[in-house]
Amino acid sequence: PKEEQSNDLMLFVHGGGWTQGNLNTHDSLCRMLAKYVNVDVIAIDYRLSPENHYPIPLDDVLTVYKQYVSEGKYDRIFICGDGAGGNLCVALCMKINESDLKKPYAQILMYPPLGSDFDSKSYQTFGESLALSKQSVMRFVENYAGKPCTDDDVTSNEKIYPLSRNDLTVYPTKTMIISAGYDVLLDGQIRFAKKLKDDGRNVKHILDKGVVHGYMTYGDYYGRLVKDNCRKIRAYLYDEKEEKSFF
Repeated sequence: PKEEQSNDLMLFVHGGGWTQGNLNTHDSLCRMLAKYVNVDVIAIDYRLSPENHYPIPLDDVLTVYKQYVSEGKYDRIFICGDGAGGNLCVALCMKINESDLKKPYAQILMYPPLGSDFDSKSYQTFGESLALSKQSVMRFVENYAGKPCTDDDVTSNEKIYPLSRNDLTVYPTKTMIISAGYDVLLDGQIRFAKKLKDDGRNVKHILDKGVVHGYMTYGDYYGRLVKDNCRKIRAYLYDEKEEKSFF
């Protein structure tokens, strides 16, 4: 961040279908978050599927979270992830709830996979997208789960498909969801946001209509939009007035 050190920490979990991605692929986004949200950012390099399927990646993220909570160095911890990393953040909240660990203050989810409805409108409309296709999602989930994504024990696993969970008390004080308008995963994100709102929880849903899945890491072409979203994250976390958007 701009200052030498923040009192708050953002743990960032990268996307890539639990199968791809690393610290380098998301370095630019993490730097933008540190700069414009103005917090310390720790990026987690968890073990990838299919060599390390569920729950190994999730357990890796939990291990890092435990470390920083136990140190007690930060006033508040935010968890943030894009794509599969967002899914891991949601599942992390469930794992934390099963322990006596302090909850994160907020979760920031960028276009995460959340539901098992592969016949939803967004899957039907954008199923052949070059950015992320229906078949790609199904293959990624299969890699992560270690078995077909439509198996009953996979579709009923709320840590893989969080929309199957009805108890929403596990989630932190605030949830922000950032969605891409041209994304097979969009309907699941809309349903999750509505579910949280209907439960009376503090949720903010940003829909960037003209973009595809993964755009927060697609380089300079989306640079102004990424910067704008980072500023919105800052305003949401700290209850500040949003700066005028470029879009």
